[in-house]
Amino acid sequence: MKKNNLSKETIEFLKKSSTQNFLVAANEFVALLENKKIDKEVFFTKIHDALVELYSTGYKLEEINLKYFSEKSQFDIDTNYKNQDAKKITELGDRSFYFELLDPTLESIEDDPAFELPTEEGEEIDVTFNQVSKFFLADDFNLIYTNIKMELLKIEEIRTDESVESAFRELKSGFKINWGRNCISALRYFHYIQDSYFN
Repeated sequence: MKKNNLSKETIEFLKKSSTQNFLVAANEFVALLENKKIDKEVFFTKIHDALVELYSTGYKLEEINLKYFSEKSQFDIDTNYKNQDAKKITELGDRSFYFELLDPTLESIEDDPAFELPTEEGEEIDVTFNQVSKFFLADDFNLIYTNIKMELLKIEEIRTDESVESAFRELKSGFKINWGRNCISALRYFHYIQDSYFN
């Protein structure tokens, strides 16, 4: 991590326990996905724990007050960013697909058409859930990984008051409307499949 001169406000935010806990969880998540030598069974055990920590610390991460960042601020992320995801999650094969509601908070589903979902035996069942869609777990992991790693670059490599503020602003908003939702989807997946497949 670079030792750039940072303002007192930025340093104080970085020293908060909620910030430190999140940075540890975020770096551990990224490192786990980039580990090409880890055994598959060990990976699937550790990734569930890593998701729990990432979501929990992301939830507790505080909002940062914007003093130096502005909408005109620009950062050279593409030059430094390298996608080194070992894509271990794809070793699940066909089992990495899952069905989920796009928005489980909708108040009414009475006017929505029924979905027909194929079972493993090729039979069909009628489902009246609203907006049931099929998703790919690897897409969830790719989005979480990309969002987290790009913002870590702003914090640990670019490391200016502007970049740090921008990173935590994006991380917190992303938790609410972007990568946090993918984290929930991945957690639900592992919650349901762990006993039947990994143990």
